[in-house]
Amino acid sequence: MSWENLEGGQESSQHKGEAYRRRVEEYLESKEFLSTGDPYSGTSDIRLTRPAHNEEKIFRVETKNTKASLADDTLLTELTRQFIDFYVTSEEFEFHIFAVDYADQRRWKNVFRDRTRKEDEVERLYDDICEKHKLNQDETERFEELDFDDFWRFLESVHIKKAGYERLGELITENESREQREKKWEFFTRENKPVKKPGELIPNFLRITQFPQSIWTAPALTTDYKEVYKENPRHLPIWFEGTTAFSLIPPEQMSDSLVKFVNTDEAVAHDFESWITDDSTDLRIGKILLNNQLTWRGEELHDNCKVIRHKGTYKLVFTTNRPVQQTLDGDVKQGEERMSKDGYTATIGVKGVVGHRYGSISIKQYDGHYYPFIETGWVFSQEGFGENIITGEFASTLHHWLRKNGYDQHPNHRAQFKQWLHHLRTGVSGADEPHISELGRVDPDQCMKFSRPTGMTLDVRPPQNSAEQNALMEGDQVE
Repeated sequence: MSWENLEGGQESSQHKGEAYRRRVEEYLESKEFLSTGDPYSGTSDIRLTRPAHNEEKIFRVETKNTKASLADDTLLTELTRQFIDFYVTSEEFEFHIFAVDYADQRRWKNVFRDRTRKEDEVERLYDDICEKHKLNQDETERFEELDFDDFWRFLESVHIKKAGYERLGELITENESREQREKKWEFFTRENKPVKKPGELIPNFLRITQFPQSIWTAPALTTDYKEVYKENPRHLPIWFEGTTAFSLIPPEQMSDSLVKFVNTDEAVAHDFESWITDDSTDLRIGKILLNNQLTWRGEELHDNCKVIRHKGTYKLVFTTNRPVQQTLDGDVKQGEERMSKDGYTATIGVKGVVGHRYGSISIKQYDGHYYPFIETGWVFSQEGFGENIITGEFASTLHHWLRKNGYDQHPNHRAQFKQWLHHLRTGVSGADEPHISELGRVDPDQCMKFSRPTGMTLDVRPPQNSAEQNALMEGDQVE
């Protein structure tokens, strides 16, 4: 008596997986992609470029000769490693997943399809990654430096493809037999050279040139820090770690709701720059304090500026003076459609709700220097007060309206960044520094100063108008 599995078991599965990987690679090469040899050392099976498109972008491809599932811890970890690498390497890349089939395809589409992406499903996936990833310690530390907004942007460079082995073969035949009829459109689709003139670079980050003067350490009077934040905003520049409170707020200026959790009688002042450059300092705490200090500064500088918590990060928004109201016949009457601040648009009316142009700060450290990165964008609230932030499909519809009306174009992003340089009184790019009368509860000695990064030059720029664009398409030089 005997029993023998002639299907081949694991060995056969590995063989089929390798055959599928080769078939995917052949398919991509039939579409003008070029394999660069060894795959990326992290997770992706295939690594390609697309030289015919005159681009330096790399295409990393992961293949699954199985039914891929977002419940698979291994796949989640692979996706997370690509997410980390998207931000820690200088290499621009897209990440593609090819699989024979996908479990729970509706969920995949709700996460990865641009037109139908649902915020709650992306948040669910992000929470699963946080809980189930199998990263090593170094990877985990890098992952924890990123947040949900970073993950959302990363997904824009992730592409999911469903195709079996035989279907890929059919597509390869079609691609190889197709005549180059697209060539007659090359004039309109080719990538043209830029204008050979210097262009203005506006990076979305600054360099801190002056730290807060002091940091105070004091014994904490509680170990249940949830109690602290029941009575105080989480974005205040104070941090509790173990039995110690670290604060950029002078003890004598702490509110009653805060001082009850800190033994201010035993507080010790330290020079902040000396403290943060000390080898024994936990830089994570330093970055949190600087981040919160600048966020708090933005809130204190303007009467109608408030901090909201959205997608795991703090965002500064301006609120409108009037809510959206409903008329007696049931129609929605929009409140103040547009509000300006410092000469920039701060809120707009969109489809019966209010859009808020936000600024979100993230402090990063490179080579001993600290840089606040300022992300900008839009969030929407029903009544214009920055509360009850709209999410889900309606939010996707609102963002689509913004894109359709030009609010998502490159010049608009530049304007948004310059706008927050002014709102935060950075003293950079024409923005004023804060006047002492504006600072509210922020101690002037604790105010940071900034400079624009130097040494960043670009000798070319994109066309500024249709006339320049047409000239470049004709092969002419723009004078």
